[in-house]
Amino acid sequence: MLFSMKKIVEHQSISPYLASNRPSYCTTFTHPIKKKRLNRSLGTTDPTEAKEICVHLERIVNNAKLWNIKRRRLHSLHPRAVEIFFDGQKLPPLKSTVAIPGTEFAFFDPATGRREHHADTIESDELANALQANVKLQGKFDGMARENESLKSEIASLRRAANKHVTATIDEAVAKWQKLYPTGRSPHTVTEAFASVKSFLEHVRPKTLLGTVKAGHVDAWVNDYRNPKTAAEVSAVTKRRVRAYVSSFFSWVVREYDLIENPMSKTGAVPGLARNPEQIQAIRRYDELIVLLDALKPWPYWRAWVAVACLAGPRWSEQVHLKAADVYMDSDYLRITSRASGRHARVVGTKTGRERTVPIEQKVLAPILKEYLATHDGTHPWLFPTTVNELKRKHALPGQWSSSGTFSSAVEPVLELAREKVKGKEDFWSFGPAEWRHCCGTALGHSGFNALEISRILGNSPDIAERHYIAALPIGKRWPLKWRR
Repeated sequence: MLFSMKKIVEHQSISPYLASNRPSYCTTFTHPIKKKRLNRSLGTTDPTEAKEICVHLERIVNNAKLWNIKRRRLHSLHPRAVEIFFDGQKLPPLKSTVAIPGTEFAFFDPATGRREHHADTIESDELANALQANVKLQGKFDGMARENESLKSEIASLRRAANKHVTATIDEAVAKWQKLYPTGRSPHTVTEAFASVKSFLEHVRPKTLLGTVKAGHVDAWVNDYRNPKTAAEVSAVTKRRVRAYVSSFFSWVVREYDLIENPMSKTGAVPGLARNPEQIQAIRRYDELIVLLDALKPWPYWRAWVAVACLAGPRWSEQVHLKAADVYMDSDYLRITSRASGRHARVVGTKTGRERTVPIEQKVLAPILKEYLATHDGTHPWLFPTTVNELKRKHALPGQWSSSGTFSSAVEPVLELAREKVKGKEDFWSFGPAEWRHCCGTALGHSGFNALEISRILGNSPDIAERHYIAALPIGKRWPLKWRR
């Protein structure tokens, strides 16, 4: 769909910012109905949520069909964005539109000795009106679906136009990225990442604007990629690896330059590489989780470890760096922190280098964690100090697990004893830290959390949360867990 230049210029871009005298994020926009410039608080200190509110507010401001408080489509937007636009008004509740079915009769026939079913149904004015209303509702729903497709096309066009307003060139972005990337990365990773991005930079020309880079540029570069030293053909696995470095670069570019669209989101598959479906293993039933935790009662240390892994979702390396001081039982959360370590200021504690707060589940996790903390001797600061006498390792601190292999060797015999105790044959007895973490995402999805909330708790992207923890869940399914008070 083509749009005039006037329509593109009139599009409002709304972004959050921090004012000097306010703790929460604010935003400024021109109200299309009142024709006034408004400054409003977003009511949150979370930059991710603030950006989400601004995206939804921008959608309302730039679509005149959403300027009515009774529009059903407003229910899919952030409540704070709706309140800001409609000056504090609340959305009206959604009304149920369940159709009333006809009633079929069955009565006993003395001649045959059986109950005969008749197709005749009870007709009534109420039923006829309900069916007519249902037909009208279906027509309205179809119209909204067509409107939604048109809106998606319009948004895509406006995104492309917005990207073109970014004046930074790709060589400027690479130079800035190289100054920030080494923190927390090994020298080998830094060398490979720089070489991959430099190769892509030469392919698209250094002075190319960031907003004009498209998925086709990445696909063409991957297809033509050769060994930088010998110019020989490389394997599909190597192409996938170098593309991952470029993907990491563009993820940073989107955050740093506020790009509306990431070109990596539309890239194709690497030629010659099989696309196997992503299948994650996780505990997907609440009763299986309870069986596992109950069987570990004789081992309080391992029971607490598995409970934190399954209901708080830290990665193994993040759980190893957890300290007892990072658990705030009185405030119902634990803090997964990061810190600089070593001569090269390598970031440890979190995979991404960013800290996050994880709510403590109150029904199952809180009692187990409270009981474990009461027995914590405090010899080491770690929440879960190592249980074996390990050899001194270069990168391990006193009392800390040095490797995942050592951890696996220690926990596997305990899981085998617990399995024999309940005579369990299920697959989840062979699960480890990776599968326990996936259990947390599944439990959050079953308990009503959306993709953005799950991504904040687990420290991954909303796309991962949507694909792995929400998309496959049955509608309305809920686990009896309690993260929210």
